[in-house]
Amino acid sequence: ACGAAVVDADVTLYDTPHIVADIQVADTQIRDYEIAVARVKIDYRGGSGKAQALVEGGSGVPFRIAANADLKPDLWRASVQGRATGINFRTTSPARIIPGPDGYELLPTNIDLGRRSNVRVAGRFGEGIMIQSRLERVNMTILNAVYPDMGLGGRASGSLDFEQVNPDAFPRADARLTITDFTRTTAASVSQPVDVNFAGKLLADG
Repeated sequence: ACGAAVVDADVTLYDTPHIVADIQVADTQIRDYEIAVARVKIDYRGGSGKAQALVEGGSGVPFRIAANADLKPDLWRASVQGRATGINFRTTSPARIIPGPDGYELLPTNIDLGRRSNVRVAGRFGEGIMIQSRLERVNMTILNAVYPDMGLGGRASGSLDFEQVNPDAFPRADARLTITDFTRTTAASVSQPVDVNFAGKLLADG
């Protein structure tokens, strides 16, 4: 559902795409996400360009994300910052993405979550997806921006890796996490905090 949208775009398909666009959206719902306001500006010509985006909305909890990207034929650099479930986040240096004929590679990128908390991620995206992440004191309430009914709390440190070679394949995952003061809050109660050590693998055979 869309409340209001303004689109000003020029798209020309040469050997390398030519895209100049200014897209503004307000009062829009996309699945479980309510977009209060969003704006995306792109100026991409001859394999190089700039892109900016700002999105504000909610999914049971409010979020705000802003991004600026510098696009070159062999390297994309993007700075991202925002706030979700009361937690500020930002890339400590621009994320570096290498575009290729079969997909995109995200080089190791550090995301600062404040209060000595951060996530370091790297991955590949194309027909399949591969993500490697290292967590340090990550506040689990940030997951409530994606799963607002879970009501999770606590801080997680460790590693979480995920891979799915194509959309039809069964995913693989490897998790080694230490969670301190883990809680779950519902409308009726708040669980007692517990500490959790977790090691698990999900294999491609199910």
